Amino acid sequence: MRRRHFIQTTGATLAASTFTPALLRSAQAAEAGLSASSIQLKTSLCMTGPLTGIGTGTAAGMQAVVKAVNTAGGVHGRKIELQVLDDGYELPRAVENVKKILADGNVFALLSCTGTPHNAAVLPLISQAGVPYLAPYTGADQLRTADFPGVFHIRASYASEVARLMQQITQMGFQRIGIIHTDNDFGRGLAKQAMQALSAASRQAVANLPMAVDGQNADAVAQQMITANPAVVFMATAGSSIIPAIQALKRQRQALPVMTTSVGLPADAAQHLKGDMAGIAVTRVMPDPFKAKTPVVRDFHAAMQAAGTRHLVNASSMEGYINMRLMVEALNRAGRDLSRDRLRTALAGIKGFDLGGFTVSYDSGKEPYVGSRYVELGITRADGSLLG
Repeated sequence: MRRRHFIQTTGATLAASTFTPALLRSAQAAEAGLSASSIQLKTSLCMTGPLTGIGTGTAAGMQAVVKAVNTAGGVHGRKIELQVLDDGYELPRAVENVKKILADGNVFALLSCTGTPHNAAVLPLISQAGVPYLAPYTGADQLRTADFPGVFHIRASYASEVARLMQQITQMGFQRIGIIHTDNDFGRGLAKQAMQALSAASRQAVANLPMAVDGQNADAVAQQMITANPAVVFMATAGSSIIPAIQALKRQRQALPVMTTSVGLPADAAQHLKGDMAGIAVTRVMPDPFKAKTPVVRDFHAAMQAAGTRHLVNASSMEGYINMRLMVEALNRAGRDLSRDRLRTALAGIKGFDLGGFTVSYDSGKEPYVGSRYVELGITRADGSLLG
């Protein structure tokens, strides 16, 4: 969808539509979360806790699109209402949030719930309820199967990110690789993928160490890793737990190379790591939010500015923005006579859709739907921006 199309289609008003009152009443009766004037979208995010930066960023990016769309008149005359529930990155709270959303019966579609173990727990509930679900905030391969109908992933898989990092490790000739992983399904999954990639390259990890989700044992884990004497450390972590771990590693070996995935570093990492922030290898699965070289990034900045959240520009808000842009595109394609089935059909029909430098394409035509395989590698500067 080009920018002009985005503005024009979202500016269609109810008064200009041929959607009759009878049809509106029929749609409202048939579909939960849908009325003559609104579309109810909902999500559970970590607005507090160890992944606060991911949650607040994702929400800000989505809300920026919602504000732009609603200001322009909505989608075929309906305004989008987005409800964000906080789960603190706690699995029981995330499950309870989604159960509440589904039980309330006032949701048309869900999008971008955060976390691998969290999505593993709620995907069966969402699929069973028949609610369309776009862009889970996880790249876990075990969740990308035909077992979960009506789920449309956008971001590239964690396996693709890990493969890119391990490829870089082998290209640079590192032999002694250390792995620190979050002690949950997410971290263990990434560590397993890293071990498999290393084995395929005739390498092995000198240490593969679990770390608490909140990073409370980071000092002890870092000491164990230093004792193993790695040449490079892969951090299979997410959120703020990486901060004390890197600080502890760098206190003993300042020049030790560190690598992580797109969810490894929190938005405020540079404020905490300061000089230790420079030189970390990081994968990206979305366009660099700080380089306004492409139309989608420029549009993102303009939307964040208009929403009053320019200070929340980061990788997570970029992802939230793209996720909601795709939702709006699908809602527009679904037409005035909107239904969940029409939304699913519209999403499945998205092929080669260029948002202006980032393309989403559900080429398979069947589950699992994965829209992007975009993975790039960058090196952090001290301020958190990326080289490359």
